[in-house]
Amino acid sequence: MAGSEYEIELFGKKLIYSEGKLRDIKLHFFMDDLYELIKMQVGQLFDNAGDLNGLLYTTNEDITEIYVTMYDVTIQYIEKNVLKGIEAKEIFLTPGEEPLRKKYKHWNQEIRQRENEAKRKMKEDGLPYEEQMHRFAEYAQREFEDMKYVYVLGVINDIVSLRSHVEELFMQKHVPIEIITDKDQDEAVEMFTYIRVNPNLENKAGYVLRILNSCPVLKNFPAYTMNEFPDQMDKLLQLFTFIGASVPKNVIESALKSLYEKLPHDTEAQTLKIKQILDNVQNITDIQGNVVVGKINKLIAEFDLQARSFQGIEYPTREARKKAEDDYNILNKKYREINSMNEGQCNSAREWIISQSFDSHIAQMFLLKMDNRIQQIWEIEDSEKFSVLFQNVDIHSEESKNQAIKIIGLIGKSADKNRYIDAIKGMNAENISIFQKYEKWKKKSIFQKYGIVWGLVGLGILILMFSPIGLLGIAAGCIVHYLQKKEIRNQQNIWNLLTVDGKIVHKQLLEVVENNVDNLTADKKEESQC
Repeated sequence: MAGSEYEIELFGKKLIYSEGKLRDIKLHFFMDDLYELIKMQVGQLFDNAGDLNGLLYTTNEDITEIYVTMYDVTIQYIEKNVLKGIEAKEIFLTPGEEPLRKKYKHWNQEIRQRENEAKRKMKEDGLPYEEQMHRFAEYAQREFEDMKYVYVLGVINDIVSLRSHVEELFMQKHVPIEIITDKDQDEAVEMFTYIRVNPNLENKAGYVLRILNSCPVLKNFPAYTMNEFPDQMDKLLQLFTFIGASVPKNVIESALKSLYEKLPHDTEAQTLKIKQILDNVQNITDIQGNVVVGKINKLIAEFDLQARSFQGIEYPTREARKKAEDDYNILNKKYREINSMNEGQCNSAREWIISQSFDSHIAQMFLLKMDNRIQQIWEIEDSEKFSVLFQNVDIHSEESKNQAIKIIGLIGKSADKNRYIDAIKGMNAENISIFQKYEKWKKKSIFQKYGIVWGLVGLGILILMFSPIGLLGIAAGCIVHYLQKKEIRNQQNIWNLLTVDGKIVHKQLLEVVENNVDNLTADKKEESQC
């Protein structure tokens, strides 16, 4: 004999099964599995018969084969788990009293009686022969299924009787066993029903523990507990597996889904808690490939990536990321006033950063900030120098423009010098003419700018009320607007070029515009005098 007590912690409390209690619980689950096996054999017997007439050819040997299987499997279980050297006769049910075998004694007589009764009733009803044959076929199928159901019930009775025989055998052999009584089972069924019809009941875990203590062999109990208490799923599965309960794959998959839906996984700590449960389940049964496992693994990878990332940089470890953050905080605190530093201070800072052992990414980030600050200083200096030089260039003299371009190229430090150079190079008659057009455009009223477009579209809409030709007017307005917009965009680009992106407008360009305005005004006066 082998065995010992079993202990597991559930819902923060210890659940302990004595050796005897554990033995009877395992026996119950074994008998449940045996029932499924024998039930399948009975089903196969009926499938082989096909119909009522086929059952007449079932032999006593066919029925005996079912009992042989039942006894052989039971003896194998006992010898493997409890006692060696058990003989079949020690667990035999009383000969001739096995419910299934006893019913078979009257098998053929029962079938004939059912057939005769059905035929007699149809004759009394005065049904035509063909109708009788049709109804008899339907009746025969119903009776066939009824007999199958009755014989499955016989299997249940046989299994219950066999379990009692085995329990008695254990007591005779002085094998420790604490039998689950009918009272235990009735109370457990009552509690199980109660907690299922009261889903919002407080202390459901307490009821579950009471059932586990007294009678954990109830049908559908493992599935209910693992779905209802997903945070205990791994421990419950460990318990049910140990005591021999059958937990199908679909039950585990349903429990995993409940685990994901009911337990929070918004933080890494919450997700790691679920991962630990999944790892424990994996140690019991293979769940790799399950959707929930994939989702949790993906979340953990994302949390890990997030924990290893800083300032948009992914580090190989969290420790490396922590060093980068510490280095960043040091440099950020030291150069918080970077926008007020001069060029010399920026260069000194660059040398110091390079000499230290800061994370390379963080060091490069602050070196770039120093470079940008130096560029900013140069841009201010260049702007101060070039704005004066730019205004003194004669835009109508190639020599003056070339000389200015050469000077800017030599003394300019920032990238801004190229914009001044481009502006001076762009001072030609064509671009100046375009500049003038854009200046005139800016001074126009909205109606002057878009009047033609509005007119065409409005006219098109008006005509459209009477004729589809109005669409031509709308289309014409859209085309004019597109071409106008394209032209203005080109003019604006030239204006940006010549004014260094709007920074400075050369005085000679303004003089040209003002002269054109004065000339236009004088022309209008002459026309009015005439």
